[in-house]
Amino acid sequence: PPLLVVVVTTCMGAPRPPTGHHSRPDSRNNRRPRQARTAAPANGLHPKQINTRLSQARGADELLHLYAQHSPSMNDINLATCWSGLGRARGADRARLLGGDGERLWGLRGQTVQRLPTFSSVQGLANIAHAVGKLRPSGSGWVIIWNALEKAALERAMELKPQELTNTLWAFASAGIAAPQLFDALAALAAEGASTFNAQDLANAAWSLATASHEAPRLFDSICAEAAPRLSEFTAQNLANTAWAFSTAGHAAPTLFHAIAAEVIPRLNEFNTQEIANLAWAYAEIGFAAPMLFHALAARAAAVLRHFSEQGLANTLWAFATAGIAAPQLFDMLAAEATARLSEFSSQKSEFTSQNMANSVWALATAGHRAPRLFHTLAGEAARRLHEFSAQGIANTAWAFATAAVPAPQLFDAMAAEAAPRLHDFNAQNLANMAWAFAKAGRPAPLLFEALAAEAPARLHQFSGQGLANTAWAFATVGHSSPALLDAIASEAASRMGGLISQDLANLAWAYAAADHLAPTLFGGPAFVVSLCNCYSGLVVEELSQLHQWQVWLRERGVDWPQLPLPLSQRCCEAFHSVEVTPSRLQSDVACTLRSLNLSPKEEVRTLDHISLDAVVTYRGHHVAVEVDGPLHFFGQRPTGATALKRRQLRAAGWPLVSVPFWEWDRLDGVHTKCEYLHWKLEAALYEIL
Repeated sequence: PPLLVVVVTTCMGAPRPPTGHHSRPDSRNNRRPRQARTAAPANGLHPKQINTRLSQARGADELLHLYAQHSPSMNDINLATCWSGLGRARGADRARLLGGDGERLWGLRGQTVQRLPTFSSVQGLANIAHAVGKLRPSGSGWVIIWNALEKAALERAMELKPQELTNTLWAFASAGIAAPQLFDALAALAAEGASTFNAQDLANAAWSLATASHEAPRLFDSICAEAAPRLSEFTAQNLANTAWAFSTAGHAAPTLFHAIAAEVIPRLNEFNTQEIANLAWAYAEIGFAAPMLFHALAARAAAVLRHFSEQGLANTLWAFATAGIAAPQLFDMLAAEATARLSEFSSQKSEFTSQNMANSVWALATAGHRAPRLFHTLAGEAARRLHEFSAQGIANTAWAFATAAVPAPQLFDAMAAEAAPRLHDFNAQNLANMAWAFAKAGRPAPLLFEALAAEAPARLHQFSGQGLANTAWAFATVGHSSPALLDAIASEAASRMGGLISQDLANLAWAYAAADHLAPTLFGGPAFVVSLCNCYSGLVVEELSQLHQWQVWLRERGVDWPQLPLPLSQRCCEAFHSVEVTPSRLQSDVACTLRSLNLSPKEEVRTLDHISLDAVVTYRGHHVAVEVDGPLHFFGQRPTGATALKRRQLRAAGWPLVSVPFWEWDRLDGVHTKCEYLHWKLEAALYEIL
């Protein structure tokens, strides 16, 4: 299955700002002097009175009004208190504050930047950073305050208490501000002082470093050692966020993950839906096997399913599928809930993002769980919104529908049209998955395959062995001729022969046989056959059957290339012969009509090359093969690669061949018309060889 990169949005609760508004005594070296007392103006308020009013303000408008009235008299603590209040703004209040690059905050922002280099309170400094981080402002006007906060925090880092330190980390991480020097300094201090951190501080530190994608292995090791024996002190959110952080950072901590699982199971009633989804995601992403935890999560999720967000539904599906946990009842419930929500928003924009949709179908296909209603509903929604999908989202959606064998012709047509001009955005695996999915789903999409043939050759060095083989297989299956691409794949595969597994080798062999494309670079030397012999014991029936057809093709082309050793060749023949064939109703109807012509057809005949024939009749002294080709033998009315290969090999073996396509037969009315049709076909087959 395709790798899949999954983004989980963690709505982590903001760390609590420190209580109180006064600088703490500092016994360390390089102490900064306390801020000088500010005398109350004759017609104004003293800073302590200003602080009381700021603390009691009801909303951003009142805070800004107080700031406008008293800014000249405000000291550092007043500024920090004002920012803390503004940081609590939500919704429309927050939007008004940040509108126009935060023009309503220009005065406060400028005064704060001026004060920060000599700020008297390190606690206040942390509070300002925390408040600005909660606002998550954007725009060039905010760069100056972030730079000033970073510089001030670096200078005062040694004075920060644990909560002040983690609040500062949280602020920069939440706002997405790159500050590697600050993160390095604070992570080093946190690693040294982890034993003084409380549970919230430990969780916040881990979450912040993971969110900022800042590597800090020493800190994560310290958090692991400190947190594992103290997990009973952690809230449900702390536990979920700690697991999420270690997983996001890719920091293996089996002891911690084992301890978190043990702590979580008896406390699951404390966890909300987002915490459930994040826990499941974390354990799946890091690859830590915890079946008991997953089964407990499944039971808890089922009980609170209607409270899940759309992203929570998608991430939970993804997590259980990725972890390989069978939970059919939960999957049914998640799929039904997702279907209901998608249907509810059918006339307007759904709350499901493009990534949620792609992850949901990918998970169901990966788990092999049938959910036809969800796939059908999502196909319509996705087709309308494909412009919102990332390259990986399109590739994963195509892969999922093909893997689940869900017909969605309109969606595939829309994906082909959307993807073709955007293939430069697709990584190597996405390119290979697109080719495979369209071939597997029986959608040739000529313009897409033409674009793939142009895009892929220069990037084949980035393809996995499976990607190379699947791409060749896909082009051969849909019958899209691309000699330059096949030559390039052959050269790349030949250079990596030792890294190809049996399935890759078999798919490559079959693809070049089906495409009838000679590739001496790949097959002309001994390396290919040697690699197959090295996989001897692991070859399965399907792979052996593909290799048999490759052997027949080599004889057909008369090339002097290394052949399979006799024991392996015999295994291939036996495997190909062992594949059972069940006659279709269409085939039985054609055989019945042949009997009406007194031709006594023999059904399911094997040739010397062990190729199965639907029927053989003797006509005008010649044995004639009759192949009845149903819908699965064609893309539209064009033969699949497998059908074309079989026809070519039969003709190469000297067989006159009658092909009866289903659409021609279905148009015939009555036995007499069908007899005339078969008589004409038989005459044409003999004409070809005589």
